[in-house]
Amino acid sequence: SQQVCPGSTTTYTLRVVRTDGSQETRQVTVNVNSAPPPPPGPIIDGFSVSSNQIPVGQCVNINWNTRYTDYVNVSRSGQTIMPGGAAAGSIEDCPSSPGLYDYRLDAFGNGQTSQTVTVEVTGS
Repeated sequence: SQQVCPGSTTTYTLRVVRTDGSQETRQVTVNVNSAPPPPPGPIIDGFSVSSNQIPVGQCVNINWNTRYTDYVNVSRSGQTIMPGGAAAGSIEDCPSSPGLYDYRLDAFGNGQTSQTVTVEVTGS
């Protein structure tokens, strides 16, 4: 016997030569089913805001660019403001009260990844 580990479908041949000189041959094919590698997980190439500080009444532009992504969600301080967005894009958001707001991009594909950026809204 002999152990083999073929990387692809392979046919092996066994030949027996008898003492009288006659021969017998047998073949066996080992089928190797190679599963394709899983697709890579989503990658966030860029996630940014137009400004990290704005006065009340102004808006912030949110931009993103991802790869290997089926869709993205954008949220502001835990509340989704854009569900099911494209892998790359931008939106505008206009918070109405002063405070710190965490904008989060969640990218979904073969898994999930996220990034967060904070914007301070000033004024009363």
